[in-house]
Amino acid sequence: MKKILTSLLALVCALAMLTGCGNLRPNDDDKWDEDLDPSKTQLYVSNLKGGIGHDWLYNVKKRFEAAYADHSFEDGKTGVQVVVDTDNAVNGAWLILPTSEWEVFFSENVPFNDYASQGQLLDISDVVKAPAFGESAPIENKLDATQKSALTAMDGKYYALPHYEAYRGLSYNVAVFEEYRLYLADDRDNGNNGFIIRSTDKRSAGPNGEYGDYDDGLPATVDEFFKLCDQMVQVGVTPFVWPGAVASYSEYIVDAFAQAFIGAEEMRYNFTFDSGEKTTEIITGFDGDTPITERIAVTNENGYLLRQQSGKYYGYAVFEKIMKNVDKYVYSLAGTGNTTFTHYDSQEEFLLGEFENKPIGMISDGNYWWNEAQVSGAYQRSVNQFGDRAKAENRRFAWMPVPGVWSATAGQTPKTELVMKDPMKSYCFVNGNIADKPAKVAAAKAFVSFCYSDTSLQEFTVTTGVAKGLEYELTDEQFNALHSYGRSCWTLRKAGEVVRYNSANRLFMENEQAFSAYLHRSTVSGQTYQTPFTAFRDGVSAKDYFSGNWISRSDWNRDYSDYFAV
Repeated sequence: MKKILTSLLALVCALAMLTGCGNLRPNDDDKWDEDLDPSKTQLYVSNLKGGIGHDWLYNVKKRFEAAYADHSFEDGKTGVQVVVDTDNAVNGAWLILPTSEWEVFFSENVPFNDYASQGQLLDISDVVKAPAFGESAPIENKLDATQKSALTAMDGKYYALPHYEAYRGLSYNVAVFEEYRLYLADDRDNGNNGFIIRSTDKRSAGPNGEYGDYDDGLPATVDEFFKLCDQMVQVGVTPFVWPGAVASYSEYIVDAFAQAFIGAEEMRYNFTFDSGEKTTEIITGFDGDTPITERIAVTNENGYLLRQQSGKYYGYAVFEKIMKNVDKYVYSLAGTGNTTFTHYDSQEEFLLGEFENKPIGMISDGNYWWNEAQVSGAYQRSVNQFGDRAKAENRRFAWMPVPGVWSATAGQTPKTELVMKDPMKSYCFVNGNIADKPAKVAAAKAFVSFCYSDTSLQEFTVTTGVAKGLEYELTDEQFNALHSYGRSCWTLRKAGEVVRYNSANRLFMENEQAFSAYLHRSTVSGQTYQTPFTAFRDGVSAKDYFSGNWISRSDWNRDYSDYFAV
């Protein structure tokens, strides 16, 4: 872990110098939205703005300060003032912990075991094992068994708590789907290419094979998915948009289909490296273009074979077909990889398209895109340009479950398990450099407890439309207060299974960064590609890209044999 940590710190320091973000200091007055109150204890909280913004944190800040207005954390002071880092828009800015004045962090891509092993994170076990503010049951009860074991695997202590859940995949414009009749009909011989004619027509059962729920009318097979794409083109709808400036966003399509084909349980083998008596399907080669498969039990020793899970190939195959039709399927600035077309621009085009007679059906982005579009101003610009029609209450979007079945014969009812994969590793933690400051420790722990009460978890979701990575419920009133997109994501979260990027296996724990970096990097004919977008644009096949992504047994043994059973 020390080697990984040193490399990460060096990288972040270099980035800090290049970007000028450096080490944010509380005595830089221009960093704050308010003056410091010397009569109160200050608690410095750093929050990665990203897709969730700061509004949720300001809400907690106000309630926390009011709740502790008469409490003294240190002699001569009464009350507490939460100072929010409004400049933290850089993922990884929290990495320089020993010299940082920030005390509580909410961030993503956090390899918390690496930092805890170096003594850089504060032990918050007493907070997690105690009731949250105003409650009677411990916070720990809101974690599932996998989270509990993974979070405490290093030494039995808690050093972090889950922050928000981020899913990657496709979202769709419900209004566009309804206006252009893009839902599949239950009667496939209805004379409209199998799509509904009237809004009242009965829709197909969708990917989950069940009628009367969240995915009726959506494609149940990959063949149907491309039938939908072709129907969109025929009626004047562009199927996809993603940011050309960040080609990796297009990989969210690959991941969405891969996890649909693989399923939740077998996805977890990528973190646990232990399938027990169960197996997963891998591809060992190809007979022409036909995959040759076998089922294997997964252990630390053969974990390299997980790169060969068949579902991952099908994810690439879906995206290859999209890229073969890029000129008609993909918004031009995304399809050409225009480096000035950012994720904010992508969101704005998705929001504006239906009003400009250039509707876009689906966006490849995270489940936080709707909230991010409001934070960035993209949503407000759509309202400024198109008035009431573009206001939130008149917009309808939803998360799109995709099929994990390529094709089906007549009479079959294909079914796909709904998987919501969260690869973001988003956590809350406390800087270990305050350990010798009792007042700071007390204030930080009180704040963390306050943030993980049901009241705060619910408020977070109502404010951002995004779920926290713990178990809690929303009241009917809170659910109805969500935008249509937030309601969709919450409904699917409850209906499906969330796969989180964590494990108690030391092979994973001590090499987490290596396993999460460049997941889609592939070497084909001596050329290394970082993303399938670039490779497929150059004519590389899904089969070759998939094969070029494999890990050899010799490389696996060289890097990880210390973790093999003796």
